[in-house]
Amino acid sequence: MRFACLALLLTVACYDVMRADEIKPAVRERIEQSLQAGNVVRFYFVGRSGTYDYSPAEFAEKSTIRVERDCGNNCHNFMASVLDHLGAAFPAPCLNGQQTELIEFGQDDRLYYHQSGRVIEYAGQCFFSAEPVRTLLSSEAFFFN
Repeated sequence: MRFACLALLLTVACYDVMRADEIKPAVRERIEQSLQAGNVVRFYFVGRSGTYDYSPAEFAEKSTIRVERDCGNNCHNFMASVLDHLGAAFPAPCLNGQQTELIEFGQDDRLYYHQSGRVIEYAGQCFFSAEPVRTLLSSEAFFFN
């Protein structure tokens, strides 16, 4: 019985790893294509406490910090470190509320960050990163490089 449970557990764990390896490259490719099609990336930040849940439009409206970066035909290179951050994340359940960052690019594409920037939402799929995206985005070199 123990071996059957162990085999089942390993099968589920391997499936999750295989699924992540299949999902993340496809997500990255879609984001890169969207970044190549656009020439501007917009960043929105909200710093607040309590329980809240904003739609992306509400989040942009209520944001306390806004940055628009005109990156011409180079947006996919400019955003490489954000894509690497996503690539290091793991598939996770999507959580409502507690949004902290929103990045808009391309034709209505967005990366929406929840739970202090550790849960990344893109096109209805979510990923968890132990490293919050704000660590990356708060670097002066990110925006001015």
